[in-house]
Amino acid sequence: MKSRWILRETEDTQAEKLQRLLSDTRRPISMAGARMLAAAGLRELDDVARFYKPYKKSLSDPFLLLDMEKAVNKIMEVVDRGGKIAVYTDYDADGVTTAAQFKNCFAIMGVQVDVFLPNRFQEGYGLHVGKLKEEIIGKYDLVITGDTGIRGNDGAEATMRSGLTELIITDHHDPVEGRIRDRILQKTGEDIDLSGWSVQQIEDKLKELDIVPKNCRVEVVGEDYIALPYAHAIINPKRLGDPYPCKTLSGVAVVYKLFQALFQKRGIDEMKLIMTLDNVAAGLVADMVHHIDVRHNEDGVDILDFEVRSMIQFGIRIINDAPKVWVRSICEVMNLNGKLDEGHLGFNIGPMLNAPGRLDDPRPAYELLTETDPEASLELADRCKTYNDTRKAQIESAVKLVKEECTSDYGVFIASEHFHIGIAGLVATRFKDFFYRPTVAVAPVMKNGKEVWKGSARSIRDIHMLDVLDQVKEDIGHFEYGGHEGAAGLTLYPEQLEPFGKSFAVRCQAYGEETFIKTYEYHAEVAPEDITFQFYDEIEGLKPYGQGNPKPVYRLNGVTVRYIDPKKNGGLYHFYSKAEGRTYQFKGKEWNRGAEIIPKWQELSLSKSKIAKEKGLPSEDVYADVLFNLTVNEWNGEKKLELDIVDIKYY
Repeated sequence: MKSRWILRETEDTQAEKLQRLLSDTRRPISMAGARMLAAAGLRELDDVARFYKPYKKSLSDPFLLLDMEKAVNKIMEVVDRGGKIAVYTDYDADGVTTAAQFKNCFAIMGVQVDVFLPNRFQEGYGLHVGKLKEEIIGKYDLVITGDTGIRGNDGAEATMRSGLTELIITDHHDPVEGRIRDRILQKTGEDIDLSGWSVQQIEDKLKELDIVPKNCRVEVVGEDYIALPYAHAIINPKRLGDPYPCKTLSGVAVVYKLFQALFQKRGIDEMKLIMTLDNVAAGLVADMVHHIDVRHNEDGVDILDFEVRSMIQFGIRIINDAPKVWVRSICEVMNLNGKLDEGHLGFNIGPMLNAPGRLDDPRPAYELLTETDPEASLELADRCKTYNDTRKAQIESAVKLVKEECTSDYGVFIASEHFHIGIAGLVATRFKDFFYRPTVAVAPVMKNGKEVWKGSARSIRDIHMLDVLDQVKEDIGHFEYGGHEGAAGLTLYPEQLEPFGKSFAVRCQAYGEETFIKTYEYHAEVAPEDITFQFYDEIEGLKPYGQGNPKPVYRLNGVTVRYIDPKKNGGLYHFYSKAEGRTYQFKGKEWNRGAEIIPKWQELSLSKSKIAKEKGLPSEDVYADVLFNLTVNEWNGEKKLELDIVDIKYY
């Protein structure tokens, strides 16, 4: 696949400034390391200090969030009069950690709550009206959502209109919002002057044009609108006009803020809450939110917020220094030894917490996070691992079957009976990575006695998935969806499948050819002599990696490819490079694209040998430029630096 390499945008003067500032501290840094700090947005020593070390002061005042005061007062009122509280969350890893956060934090307060986790196959994503009416409305005084609800207009309306149960929504997903005149112009072709219009008139017009749901309330800030479900309070840092400094909290982190406010009001020791950040870190990493939030002040200066990064740093420290029962159980069944980091949270623990909700019911994952008996916890961990192993096998089988039916259009749309709805998001991810195209994967399920097609969408760099789905809705009419820039969930009726596929391809194609060339960013170009253990230690100090602070990728040019030892799905590369009279030797590993890139090396090697033989000259080496992550391979007590290959170009 054609690819392009882009040096991550960084001001060299800023990197030089950081290197100079750090030269007189206990943490001197190379220019390559300074470039990474600058790329993450760091400007001053204070930024660097907050980047490296988590501070309690990085956890902002929770009462800055809109409606926080209203939510806290309502919860305390219900608790004080002995009312019953229900919690309603999502079924993914962020959802089950959110459910556990509610349960554990209310327990610290001495409050008993009942937790409801929707089943992906019975209720699906969001506030399910049937479940609310059957199990919650009229039976509880208050229901609080977590990681869901910001677009749950039907469920919210049913709850609030009942007059029996009140609703508080906590969520982090993108709300329905936009520029008023632009959306009306898009819909009608008319550029309307809104001067003198009241909020009610704007709301009526937006509803009349089906720009917002009929069962919502509209708020207006300046020239923008936001459509909100009916609820007593809505806590979401992405609300229009919300002054909260960090917009990248996941669902479980928003719930942490709710309890931070409640603990302050109740005078409960905040350290008890901080010790729950292991659970919060698991949800944050699994949900792949940005670790560093960047916003611009009125002068155009970047203001950095490190709250998510601090939460993850605190959480990982707790996981290693004071592991709870659920951590020990997962480590035992997964054979995880030594210190855990964000990689273990993202690639081992997160998938285990996700798997039950993907394939069956999320409750085993939630129970694992809240179980205190070691024996019962170990059994739950084993169940979650079994689900995860099944998930992996199903994905491999589905990809083989579906690949033959799939075309790499500008927007890939897969509607197939060959995979379980629970792995639709993972199937979409695999095809998105394979074709480097925005991908939607749906499978049939029964809903209220009728067949619908439910699934997931995954996008690529520079294409906002919700924007595309908004445009498709304009083409084909209403369908249910919600999510983020890079991922979404959706439901279609059978008659919508064909028009959706056509519209999705057309809307994606509009982004232009350049968008569909796979792009790799690297942080710096390094020379062979730069690749040392000291450099590796410097890189390790930049952890935890994640969105906004990705694992550093470096570029090494002009290495000689001595030979490649093919391995399953990849290869073991042997490189050497000469510089200033010295020969440097490196080993590199490639894990996933061996079938694609090894034949290219073999073809080029044979071609060069053939040409040299015809000319009676010595055979010419195959050279390569390499993008890589620097790792350490330890075997029998000996440590060696290795290159984890991200991409490679031969010549």
